[in-house]
Amino acid sequence: MPKVGNEAQPKHEIIRSNWTQGDVFLSVELPGVLNTQDIIVEIEDDGSALELRVPDRFLLRCPLPCGTNMQELRVKFSKAKQRATLIFPGAAANNEGLAAMPANPPAQSTCCARADSHESKSEDITHLEGETQDPLHKCYNGFPVRLSSSPELGRYLVAARDLAAGTLVYQGAAVSDVVHDKYVQSLCHHCYTHLADSRNTRRCTDCGYAVYCSIGCMRDAVDVHVLECGVLRAWSQSPSGPKSSRGLRLFMRLAYAYNASQDTQHLIDSLQFHENKGDAQRNSLMAQTVNRFLLPQARLPEDVMVNLIGKAHVNTHGITDLKGRLLGSGLYPGGSTFNHSCAPTCAVSFIKGAIQVHTIEDVKEGECLTIGYVELYAPRPQRRISLQTKKFFECACRRCTEAERIEADRPLSAWICAKCGGLVDENEEKCASCKKLLDLSPDERLSRIATWRRMQDTGVMMMMQCKHEEAKTLFHSILETTKEENLHSHHTIRYEAIKALVEVHSSLQEFEACMTHARQALVCMKAYLPKYHQSIAAMQEHLGDAALQWSKKEGVHAPGADGLLNKSWKAYQRAVSVLCKCYGASHPHISVLNDKLYEAKALAHQSGKQY
Repeated sequence: MPKVGNEAQPKHEIIRSNWTQGDVFLSVELPGVLNTQDIIVEIEDDGSALELRVPDRFLLRCPLPCGTNMQELRVKFSKAKQRATLIFPGAAANNEGLAAMPANPPAQSTCCARADSHESKSEDITHLEGETQDPLHKCYNGFPVRLSSSPELGRYLVAARDLAAGTLVYQGAAVSDVVHDKYVQSLCHHCYTHLADSRNTRRCTDCGYAVYCSIGCMRDAVDVHVLECGVLRAWSQSPSGPKSSRGLRLFMRLAYAYNASQDTQHLIDSLQFHENKGDAQRNSLMAQTVNRFLLPQARLPEDVMVNLIGKAHVNTHGITDLKGRLLGSGLYPGGSTFNHSCAPTCAVSFIKGAIQVHTIEDVKEGECLTIGYVELYAPRPQRRISLQTKKFFECACRRCTEAERIEADRPLSAWICAKCGGLVDENEEKCASCKKLLDLSPDERLSRIATWRRMQDTGVMMMMQCKHEEAKTLFHSILETTKEENLHSHHTIRYEAIKALVEVHSSLQEFEACMTHARQALVCMKAYLPKYHQSIAAMQEHLGDAALQWSKKEGVHAPGADGLLNKSWKAYQRAVSVLCKCYGASHPHISVLNDKLYEAKALAHQSGKQY
């Protein structure tokens, strides 16, 4: 019983049914299918029909060429195209069998769609106009969105109907994605699973570079890896090999994908980007480097390669986990038309390298669907500079343009006037409220900020080296000196130090201090981040973990343990409620949180408290 996929939307399209000499091919487009795992293909007992199904989603039945058996049937799945191809070897020799299969069946003429998905219903599917004009339209089949455009905003997505918070509005696979250099030895190069969580790790014996969490991932990745294996082997064996290869590996995979499929070519060609002269020169040099490492038959004209690299720079998404760590990078054409906002209506998540986008607030029909391109817990100037530098536009969202919201963001970079308690921006010499000159000039304050940032970078390196005591001392020093210098309590410098101390105290099993800093971090997050932001869920989980582990350390029957357990399961409950909105109720980490919640409640029951 071969399997060929993961999740699919209720609708699909039969693209073609044709045959070459000896073989019959049936190609089925499956929007939303991401991996070769969940779609089941079976032949009925009487051998007359084939059944392709996604459990609890949809069912496809079609006539089967005579003489086909399960041992002969082959199934191939293209992750980039989201398409399954069923191959019936030798069936073309049987005219009777061929007559049973129409050469070009109408789309969905044999599909029995099921509408019992927990995240989308068949009546919610929106058909997009102009589907034949823009290749990107096909990416959104089955999702409650509409692709629009304007001279000011370019192409962008809007809600096709009223959407509640937590609605899945897009999911899709990358046409090219790679693991970050920092994690090449600790993450699966196919599904981004932490190798420490796997007992069946597999490493490519030819290059010694690519590593996978299972033999299944190794097999799924072979078509891509075989093209780069020789280059990776040469790099790993050469002292002069690139120290940072993420971009180079991403562009190589993108070039191979561009060569392999006309559909992928059309998708990538439809993407938009802007560049300046410096970027053009940089991209030209990179294009020459990429072509040098590609197989000869895959090399592209320099102008085409420059265009690919430019589009990748602008449209690539960082593949992140719940804690915001950058695990890799991927180009998702369907994800490229979500416009940016510093107060977004949607959140992006990843499951085994595939992207998902959910609404994080109620969205009205016709309202723009937006995501955050940059760190949201950041002052307005920092966000705008980052967007201008990396994405080549000036943000005009409400958070960046409305006076009330601009004022509300000032604490993220402000100092406190010692005389009146008013806010003073980094470039101001005196308080606007009381007109008192600050003890430090703007240049001196900027120098202090630079020093604290260097201390933070040093502390992060210490954490990576497991020097947690040294890191704790350093981060506490940052908090003490920034308080003495009257930095606002919500300033990004203090916020980053507080978050780091949550991790440090957790590693040192200093649970009371961990809980204290987790609460401080949550106060900051709730003031500036969306209500259903993944960072809030992650910090609630930290709070729950610290309370649970502290109660275990003291003993569940010890005085105060019941209160800790109560705080623990409530923190987990809050984390689940947030994550269900921003990551979707089916995200794997939801079950992890629920297991912790049930454990905390069970221990609370043992301690004598009923919840």
